[in-house]
Amino acid sequence: MKQLVLAIVLAITGNTVAQNFVNNVDYVDMGLPSGTKWKMQNEKGLWTFDDAVRTFSNLLPTREQLLELRYECQWEWDGDGCKVTGPNGKSIYIPAAGARDCDGTPWDSTNKGAIGVLWSNHYISGDIEEAVIINFSSYGVGKTTMETCNKFSVRLCTK
Repeated sequence: MKQLVLAIVLAITGNTVAQNFVNNVDYVDMGLPSGTKWKMQNEKGLWTFDDAVRTFSNLLPTREQLLELRYECQWEWDGDGCKVTGPNGKSIYIPAAGARDCDGTPWDSTNKGAIGVLWSNHYISGDIEEAVIINFSSYGVGKTTMETCNKFSVRLCTK
């Protein structure tokens, strides 16, 4: 129903934003085996895990979707982030937006542009509340878990 209403608005106004929504242009089909499409941009700012889940719920990538992005795509560091190219040659750019500890302290003084971290929706309960993340820098791309009170970037995806 939303797409029909937006299509009518588009026809009347020529609104490009409505057209992008109707055509799902904000997401890139990178040819991944799961059919996952990744949003072209990160959400603004750095997020705790709880805030990201509360705000974006089912649009946060699963652990499997993050791992698929990690292992099925080519990651190319450019000094400020990574161009991530899928099997079909289409790509997204993920900026190295930095990261902050639970107390708000940047991971280092030159943090922004040095490292990028993306949350998944995969929560791990235990003595320390953690979630699965991928991180990237000039050293490469990795997967680990981090405390949910840290602040990292959010990149949404859909199928």
